[in-house]
Amino acid sequence: MSIKKFSHFLAESRMRVEPPRVENGSSKAATYVAMLERYGAQSVLDLSDEDFDKFHKELVESFAPLNEGEDIKDEESFREYAKKMLKQAHGDSYDEDKAKEVIDGLVSKAKEDDDWDAAVGKLQSSMG
Repeated sequence: MSIKKFSHFLAESRMRVEPPRVENGSSKAATYVAMLERYGAQSVLDLSDEDFDKFHKELVESFAPLNEGEDIKDEESFREYAKKMLKQAHGDSYDEDKAKEVIDGLVSKAKEDDDWDAAVGKLQSSMG
């Protein structure tokens, strides 16, 4: 028995994988749908094997917890990290002004409490 790509199994089984519904502003679902659109697809079944591999890698990287958050010990490193996270979560709908407002609020609280780990946690939990 040979191992097949999951996309081949679905195609042979005539199953259709629908993109997740974007509910309550879920950034993960929005990221998934936006990524499919960038590949010109409505479903992972519409992707070639090569594009599926790229899509999967990009998707996993976008949802993986970023361990670099553990290294944040000052305002500069937090701002850089937060901007990266927000860009990654919002993709094409990223708004620099809104991001600055969010980051400024988190920085203000982190400075007040001298707790950058809490700021990282608040940022990550706000991403859905």
